[in-house]
Amino acid sequence: LETAVDLRKFSVGNNNLTKLSKDSFAKNANMTELNFGNKYKTESLSLSKRSADFGKQLTSSNSFMTLDPEIFSSLVKLKKLDLSSNKIHDFEVVCFLKNLSKLQLSGNEISFLPETLSNMANNLEYLYLGYNKLDRLSCSIAKLSKLKVLALNNNKLSEVTSNLKELANLQVFHLHNNSISSLPRILVDGLPSLKELSLRNNPLIDKFVRKRFNEGRKHTAPSLFELACRTIKMHDIPY
Repeated sequence: LETAVDLRKFSVGNNNLTKLSKDSFAKNANMTELNFGNKYKTESLSLSKRSADFGKQLTSSNSFMTLDPEIFSSLVKLKKLDLSSNKIHDFEVVCFLKNLSKLQLSGNEISFLPETLSNMANNLEYLYLGYNKLDRLSCSIAKLSKLKVLALNNNKLSEVTSNLKELANLQVFHLHNNSISSLPRILVDGLPSLKELSLRNNPLIDKFVRKRFNEGRKHTAPSLFELACRTIKMHDIPY
């Protein structure tokens, strides 16, 4: 691998690798996609600083527990970073990648959001943090004004911060499978671009459904016309 030059995409999925040389990608400054697959078993990732222009996308689904700052300090051109399905507890080292537009961290061990998350406010549009261990949200998330998609589903959240008015571009907000019992008013009518808000399997929804059932009310499924209208609105389909 050390002899390969100018690779753009590289995949080692479904192997039994346990270690990478720090010089593995030293001669591949223009790499755009790196995939370690589901069976890559390492606890720390370390690449050479010489990969200063190391591409636009780093993709992983392994067993990383720690993130080496040496790698990310040089990846100033990185646009998309996928570190989902690992064992990461702290992702602060990637919060200094100010050009990131998409950050995928679903399926890790994350229990808090670093304050430095706001460093990515100018470009981050997609943030996936589902299937983690978050039990609260920091104010830093409210500073990500360019966000279009925010996924916080399948965590341990019991409340949602009311300081979300800066998320004027947010279109999709996933909060299902948490422990949320109340919502700030801003989520109901204060986000002008919001098209999809998922809240299923939260005490808030369970309480609402139970109340309607006790009152003898029945759920009426939406008509095909209603579903068509929703689709047109969500996807901005001209008509």
